[in-house]
Amino acid sequence: DVLALLKDGSDSKVEAFVAGRLNKCCEGERRVVINNLEKSMASQVQEFKLHHGTLKGSKRRIRTAILISGRGSNMEAIIHSSQQAGSSAEVVLVLSNKLEAAGITWAKEHDICTAIVEHRKYKDRASFEAVVQSELERKGVELVCLAGFMRVLTGSFVTFWKNKLINIHPSILPSFKGKDAQKQALEAKVKITGCTVHFVEVEVDSGEIIAQASVEVLPDDTEEVLSERIRRTEHDIFPRAVLSVAATMQEQI
Repeated sequence: DVLALLKDGSDSKVEAFVAGRLNKCCEGERRVVINNLEKSMASQVQEFKLHHGTLKGSKRRIRTAILISGRGSNMEAIIHSSQQAGSSAEVVLVLSNKLEAAGITWAKEHDICTAIVEHRKYKDRASFEAVVQSELERKGVELVCLAGFMRVLTGSFVTFWKNKLINIHPSILPSFKGKDAQKQALEAKVKITGCTVHFVEVEVDSGEIIAQASVEVLPDDTEEVLSERIRRTEHDIFPRAVLSVAATMQEQI
């Protein structure tokens, strides 16, 4: 008996005891069984909560998809933000309607699951969206972000994802809705424009505003220069808005 030998041969005042035992495991059985763990740790867990509160990030993260059509710079910002400690969102899918989208390559290089659903292969928007919907459901997506996704979505798709479908627009809505918002701002000779993160509704750029940020319009700005300045601001505001929406969804789980 090993325990008896330890007791007899030891000069130490520390008592030897059995901490566990090894048993042969049959196929299909659990490899490790710990009896009374919850009961044994209860007092320590309670003491930790009293001094430190509950662990941040202990709630399940919201499964998020990002839809893109191009390079996906906002996608990159959202993914980087979602990978930080305590994030409320987990990006489980990047989907593009264009085979050549540079953002798909970036996502693959960063081990993010991707899908390509080329809209040109489908006879109408409903057929295209049915395949997109199938991809979203396959990954268990709960929140969808439009990050430079250059397709107008049908009312049925938007309604299905109500309050779970968000977009960013390069203006301070409700000003300069629709296409060429930066060009509209320059033509209006405004001093301030910006970007808006909002929930998507059937009417374009009309959904509830989640977050906004302002960007100064300078006298010598071209459409391209202003667009780049707005885009840098988008990279800050869009990820924060996504995490805010996801955190609200966590509270409803």
